[in-house]
Amino acid sequence: MPTSTPKPTTPSTPRRGAAGVTSAAPPASAVPDSVAEQLKVTQAYLDQHQVVPVLHRLVELLVYHQPDNPRAFMARHLRDLHAVRTAGGTSAAVAGKAPGLALFTRENLVNVFKIYDAAGSGVLNQKQFAEAMAFLGIKKATVPKLDSIPTDYFVQEAERALNNNVSI
Repeated sequence: MPTSTPKPTTPSTPRRGAAGVTSAAPPASAVPDSVAEQLKVTQAYLDQHQVVPVLHRLVELLVYHQPDNPRAFMARHLRDLHAVRTAGGTSAAVAGKAPGLALFTRENLVNVFKIYDAAGSGVLNQKQFAEAMAFLGIKKATVPKLDSIPTDYFVQEAERALNNNVSI
């Protein structure tokens, strides 16, 4: 049985992606020489545009809300995020909220607290506090010098940091 050899693509030749979507190949100068270099370029791109935290948040929202139309749900949340980042929050879902808080309700913040309070004690230690803040996308959280951090303090600090940082 003859096997066909795939035709090599050139920078000007369109390629078919996994979903059948045609896209242009990147310019030859933008293609890294090695796999390690390619991984570094890819990671830098994902970090620069904060793609992974946004996708994590979308998946969390999908699992929590389980909408009938997941694509429309994700599209709405991406539009809201875009509105927050470009115009400071102009869509109906974000109107009247501080930009960083547009994606998190108080209930969301309390639920994040509960995730990190695995023992159900109603308090977090410093390590749990820092991890919960990082989970919210707050990269430079000031960890309080308290042994036990209660829910209200965590929520207040998360709201303050999200209001100031918009780092998600």
